[in-house]
Amino acid sequence: MGTMALNEFYKLVGEVTIPEEKREELNDYVLKLLDRSGVRKIKKVKIGDLDTEVAERVKRNNHGKVFFDYSIYENCVRGVSSYDTDTCALEVNESDFNEMGIVMVMVMTLLESYSVTPCYVARENKIIEINRYALMVEDLIGIRLRFPHRADIWTMYVFCKECEEVEKIKGIDLIYKVPSDFEQINYAQFYNALIVEKDSILAEKIKEVIFDRGQIESAKYMDRCCILYSEFLSLEREKKDYGAFIQKLMLMSLEERTKLAEEHSDYGIVAELSRYLSPQVLVKCYSLVKGTDFWSEWKLIAANGFYVDSIDDMDESDEKEHGVFHFYQAIQRNDDDEALGEFGDRELQLSDEMRDEIGKWKEKASEDCLGNFDSADELKAVMEEIMNDWTSRRMDAALFTELKGKPDSEGTKKALLLLKTMLDEGLWLFPELTKGQAKKWVLKRSRSDFDKQKLNALLGILANKEKRMELLGF
Repeated sequence: MGTMALNEFYKLVGEVTIPEEKREELNDYVLKLLDRSGVRKIKKVKIGDLDTEVAERVKRNNHGKVFFDYSIYENCVRGVSSYDTDTCALEVNESDFNEMGIVMVMVMTLLESYSVTPCYVARENKIIEINRYALMVEDLIGIRLRFPHRADIWTMYVFCKECEEVEKIKGIDLIYKVPSDFEQINYAQFYNALIVEKDSILAEKIKEVIFDRGQIESAKYMDRCCILYSEFLSLEREKKDYGAFIQKLMLMSLEERTKLAEEHSDYGIVAELSRYLSPQVLVKCYSLVKGTDFWSEWKLIAANGFYVDSIDDMDESDEKEHGVFHFYQAIQRNDDDEALGEFGDRELQLSDEMRDEIGKWKEKASEDCLGNFDSADELKAVMEEIMNDWTSRRMDAALFTELKGKPDSEGTKKALLLLKTMLDEGLWLFPELTKGQAKKWVLKRSRSDFDKQKLNALLGILANKEKRMELLGF
């Protein structure tokens, strides 16, 4: 599948393989995520003699490509990036991060979750923690992802060792790469990585361990490792070919190893310990006794596979309190004020000030004060001021088409009246100045962040017909 990279700063490393039967489902989620996170495509339009721009919602073209270059939350036109619905390949042509970058990492998180082969979101060649990105995906589109290639800590550990695209990862850091709100942490596999990195099994620990075979079942994990190491030392002194026996154990089921432990006289303790210890621990102890490299021995002994059924010490907590992380938090907002109109199926977190503004807009929209209203001239003036004086988000393309195409409708006049009223707010304070002078010399410099948020919110509501009717009554 294609390469996914945010100009090599953030990227997906490894092979991304999306099953054919899952691609359409994934594509729907990617498009929904892009839409709800404010990602758009800039479109050039004209009204009268004014050349201007609007923001078009993302959609696939006839060739299955989705193009985008703009985020309504950062109001910055970027280089054109794309998502291919045929191959599920994401191509991002910007080095900057900000709001758009956060969304791109969320898309990569979706792709990682859906891939049947191990791949991981990485930043500057280091696998990153993705728990918050997955929580934001759930916040925006309501799906709960799974990450089997992160839950399988050993697979992730080996991947980092063998993949040239990422830095090697220490065993102690593996646990932080598992998205704990979505996957249970397998502590046995975590211990595997820690033990593989050990240079020795502590001799003083061995002296403390009781070598009674009957106590293996109740022994602690590291005590079992010490017993195994001691047993290998004895077999080494006896010049036994226990390497071949370990290789035999690799492909045996738990039931077969249990039976072997009961019957075998020479290697019974080793077989018994294999019921509780992982293949990695067996090979590590073997390599320590032999004085050889673990990875060389692992490739030989586990060449044809290895058992995975003797995992213990799993996380005891099956049910955890599920975390929440909102998209607006990641993009440095305090609430959903600017997301008005972007959601139809979840409750938004709005400030009290924004709720008051919505009430004022609804009251204004209900007034019979349209009079002589030239919609074409007003739309042109609104578009010019939004672009040049306010530098707010671009108007939604569908809203622009509606306002331009239905100049005589009551809805068009009310929408333009609300926008005009907001853009002219404060003019009465400067009667000695012309409208243009007041806006350019004074008002443009004195607008607060909330003033801009109000305009963005109003543009969002007007673009969503259902929300517009619900909140403004037209």
